[in-house]
Amino acid sequence: MDTDREIKRGALELHTEDEAYFPNKQFEPLAMMEMLTQSIDESLEKGFVAFRSAGELGWAARGRNDCDRFIEYEKMVEKCFPKKPAIGLCQYALSDFLPDTLDSVLESHKLHIPETSSPWQNC
Repeated sequence: MDTDREIKRGALELHTEDEAYFPNKQFEPLAMMEMLTQSIDESLEKGFVAFRSAGELGWAARGRNDCDRFIEYEKMVEKCFPKKPAIGLCQYALSDFLPDTLDSVLESHKLHIPETSSPWQNC
């Protein structure tokens, strides 16, 4: 993939953890959802048929003390995305999170793919 070309045509955006999750120096679920909704709308305006997003959520386990707000955000995503032409991939390192937190995340999402279901796990 020619990432420079895809960035120029608006098909690919890369954001730092702070840009995506902490634009106001703290995690704000509603602000994050507004940013995602705006990105979905802008993708459609550019002529794309859908929007895809992937995020690595390790920051929530690294002393930011935002796990409660983080679960609130995950519930918003679950409510918003089925009504939009969008797919989101939330990535969690299982070893970084407490089991109760992971249980809350799984309760928030209707679709999840556990690490053990990977066809490549024995490679």
